[in-house]
Order: sequence, then structure tokens, then C-alpha cells
Amino acid sequence: MSLVTASTELGQGLKVARSIWEDARRGWQDTVAAEFETHDWTPLSDQVVATIEAIDRLTPILARLYQECS
Repeated sequence: MSLVTASTELGQGLKVARSIWEDARRGWQDTVAAEFETHDWTPLSDQVVATIEAIDRLTPILARLYQECS
């Protein structure tokens, strides 16, 4: 699997998970839902976004490294 593929799949997975979370959140309106969102969902979502951004920054660097070392 290439880094571009990994980045794309992570992005698509986050989009699906975000949609499911938004659907669940509409029907789940208590303190447990708010705590889950604050302590679990938001940090996870933020970390996935940061990972995608890191992969996107590394991809051209690693491609150049591979090209120069081949």
C-alpha cells in the first residue's frame, strides 16, 4: 500500500466515522455522549487529521529520497 493510498483510505474512513457519529449524536443527547465526544471522539478525529497531514507532507520527501537513492 502506498502512502497516498493510506492517506486516502484514512480520509475516507474518517468521513464515514464522522457521519456515523453525527447520526448517533442526534439521538444521543446526555452527559455520557458529551463526555465521549470530548474525551474520545474529538481527540481521535484530530489525531487522524494530523496523521493524514503528516503522511501528505512525507509522501513527496520519501518519493524524492527513493528516487535519489535508486
